[in-house]
Order: sequence, then C-alpha cells, then structure tokens
Amino acid sequence: MAGDISVRARLASGWRDLSPGSGLALTRLASAVHEGPFTLPEAMTALGCGERQALRAVESLIDAGAVTSPSGEVTAHSVLYELPRLMGLYARELTAVPEPVPGSGAPSEPVPRTAIPVG
Repeated sequence: MAGDISVRARLASGWRDLSPGSGLALTRLASAVHEGPFTLPEAMTALGCGERQALRAVESLIDAGAVTSPSGEVTAHSVLYELPRLMGLYARELTAVPEPVPGSGAPSEPVPRTAIPVG
C-alpha cells in the first residue's frame, strides 16, 4: 500500500480499462520481453503478427499508459519501447493464475488466447 492506494488495485483498475486485444497484447509482451526496452521486431515476434499490426498494438498500449517510449522516436524500426516493471509483473501474474469459475470459488482452466484483435 502507498498511502490509501493499493498498487495492485491501481494496476487492476488500469487493466480493466484495456480492450481485450490490448490486454492480450500486453500479456504476450510481458511474457516475451520481461525487463528492459524492446524493439518493434521483438514486439512482432512476441505478438506473432506483422509490422503494421504490432505497431498499432504497441501504440494502443502507449495511449493506454501501459507501454512507454523512453527515447525520442526516430523511425519505427529504431525506436525502443518499454514495459514498466510493475505492469509487466502484474501481466505475468495474471497469466499464471487461473480465473475462478463464476459462483463456485474454484479456479478454472486458463482460457487459451490466440488472436490479437487490433482495430
């Protein structure tokens, strides 16, 4: 807790504001890049998509405040992006814990997510 605000609760609130496609992109990036900056080609690999779709996904996450671009952008191929440490840890935590089955209190199997809808 920091004052009266739980960091996890704040991250959860931001997570709920993400579109389903952005949430999936964020979990894939968090699983692939872990710490430090990453490039657009690394995002393409993590997201399993082409350059245009990866760029739209990363820009959407930047707009949502989930990814940053610590250096000034020169071109799409040389810019570095960064997943803030706490956001990355939270995203990896979400993928490691199965969601409870509604009404039972019991965990369910993780839902496989394959496509990243970016529009």
